[in-house]
Amino acid sequence: MDGQLVGPDSDLDMEYRIYGTNLESPPNLDPIYYTKNGLLKLHMLGYADDVVLFFRTIQDAQRNLDQLNIILRKYGLTLNDEKCKYQVMATVKAFTQPDIPLVLNERPLQKVEEYVYLGSVISSRAVDRPDVERRLKLAKVGVSRLRHILFDQSLPIRLRVKALRVFIYPIATYASETWALKTEDRKRVRGWWMSILRRMAGIPWYLKKTNLEVLSICHKSKHLTTMIDSRRMRYAVHLWP
Repeated sequence: MDGQLVGPDSDLDMEYRIYGTNLESPPNLDPIYYTKNGLLKLHMLGYADDVVLFFRTIQDAQRNLDQLNIILRKYGLTLNDEKCKYQVMATVKAFTQPDIPLVLNERPLQKVEEYVYLGSVISSRAVDRPDVERRLKLAKVGVSRLRHILFDQSLPIRLRVKALRVFIYPIATYASETWALKTEDRKRVRGWWMSILRRMAGIPWYLKKTNLEVLSICHKSKHLTTMIDSRRMRYAVHLWP
């Protein structure tokens, strides 16, 4: 949904919630609610004029999409059928769903395996590798733009490491608090970070310097995976104080 901010007290928001209470699932359109057995459910994400909806079945999604489209038209708003996409998560239940495309304004919506939402890649396989790969690619572009500073041996290593932490680290670790890194992902992230530090320190491979020695030379830097783990712990404490 594009073009207008919808506040929690707007008429459109209230009508959307009211019609949602009549659906079999979900019981209402509060973004987060508790089920009868106490489980926390999330079925709607909204940021500015972007809305993400979650449903258990294709049929449920189609009914809600049609109803939402009707309500939006009453307020002079439209859903952009070119930007709207849908994704089927690769779970056991999802595999049992019929392969029926969602339709908006008599036009089939595009089904995607991966989708970028608020800077993060959402994969239908429920893995973080696509997001990790995208972050590293973006960080490589940042390193290339700052190569005249990061790899200038005439500048103090402390200054260059600080530039790496300030300009490149945020790009590489955006939203990393939510990552569930597998062993291969951790090796790739750590290897990429260490290759940057080795080049900054001017240490060729044939000198056989260990990673710990390189980290010490680079002003006692840390492994990128170690810093990501620390961010995840701080995020977990924030969620469950």
